[in-house]
Amino acid sequence: MIIRTLIWLLFLATVPAFSQNMGRINPETQAEALAVCSVIESEPLTPYGFGMGTLISLSYARDAAARGDEIKQVAKESDNMFSLITGLMRVTKMSTNDFLCAKHSLRPFIGKGSNENTKLAAEYLMVVYDSHIAIDNQMIDLYKHMDNLGPDLMDKISTLQVERGQRWADLVKPTSLALLMMVDGKNTDVPGKTTRLAITKDEKKTRLAFIEDHFPEFKNGTPRDQWADPAKTAQMYFTIFEGRKCSDE
Repeated sequence: MIIRTLIWLLFLATVPAFSQNMGRINPETQAEALAVCSVIESEPLTPYGFGMGTLISLSYARDAAARGDEIKQVAKESDNMFSLITGLMRVTKMSTNDFLCAKHSLRPFIGKGSNENTKLAAEYLMVVYDSHIAIDNQMIDLYKHMDNLGPDLMDKISTLQVERGQRWADLVKPTSLALLMMVDGKNTDVPGKTTRLAITKDEKKTRLAFIEDHFPEFKNGTPRDQWADPAKTAQMYFTIFEGRKCSDE
């Protein structure tokens, strides 16, 4: 009950788009079906499965955030307005594809078989990704008018960039809730402390292997201040694992 209430309060307080999506909890999935996704996993409807689905979605969000470097490269290499606009639109559409894949990894957890807390947290994350897709669509509309570049257009682009940063921050709380579901609060070695996870050693190993493969910045020496925001959010998985034993230990 406490977790469910917390999810709703955070959901309503930090994601403005939620009120616009109340009438379509099961949104049209055609765009997701057409997206090109490199990771397609069928995760069980368990705390482990949802934790893994959330992690996969964060890896796609990380890829979308990295598109910023591609945009800089396009701006550097373009020698005319047409090639610049074409390049910016191409990269932004790839970003949208990433967010669609992020949603796709979460969709099983809003359907039948998932408990209420999982559904709410998954919907929360999907609304965040929807807000990024909306920003992408607005950016594409602005790019179409870049041949008439002026202060007003630049101001609109800057405003969307600021909003993007705010939406990255929205990933932290639902991810925290997903991680909280993996903690076994009933089985503890120390009274008053959560010392156990609701996942096995093999499940933990699988997750750590995924992190190593899809978040190379954690080990390749990239300074933390250069990590994309979704990567910083994914690092929370290490925090939840630290000091806690798995269910079969």
